[in-house]
Amino acid sequence: MTTQGAATPPTMQTARLRLRPLSAADVPGLTALVEGDRAAAADLLPFFSEPGMVPYLEHQQMLFEEHAGILLGVETAADRQLCGALGLRCDFPNRQAEVRFWIADGFRHHGYATEALRCLVGYSFGYFRINRIHTSHLASQPAAGRVLEKIGFPREGRRREHRFVAGRGLDDVIDYGILLHEWAEVAHRET
Repeated sequence: MTTQGAATPPTMQTARLRLRPLSAADVPGLTALVEGDRAAAADLLPFFSEPGMVPYLEHQQMLFEEHAGILLGVETAADRQLCGALGLRCDFPNRQAEVRFWIADGFRHHGYATEALRCLVGYSFGYFRINRIHTSHLASQPAAGRVLEKIGFPREGRRREHRFVAGRGLDDVIDYGILLHEWAEVAHRET
């Protein structure tokens, strides 16, 4: 999927996880994980079938090569089992980026999202040289907000009845964002 000499996203290790580039070899396992969890994965992984996923991963590789974003798979370090993904897309004119994260249904409630997101946010502030990282979640998914608050993201607002969710209707969206100097304070407290 990558060309000779092209930049490759890094592999990052945390205490319990390995964040690594996704490849075409991951597509069958990834689509199986997403199939049972479409609503939660939709913002990060918009293609649920193998034919759609491969070009999407190739596009994400191109964004990294252009220094404009990153998409990584999340796997457990102990047994290398793929359990989610997270990614970031840069908006350089405004020195900011949007981050998205997803942990598959059978792997939630173990702190994996918190651990993986903390790692990616720290890497992204340094590598992409941005000043702000923001994200949002559906009000009907409060666990995502707890993950963001655990790693220091302040809540910035609520967009009422902002997103249509199939089978449920309109849902509010909760916005979060963190500035570089705020992240530096959070990171300093954790060391």
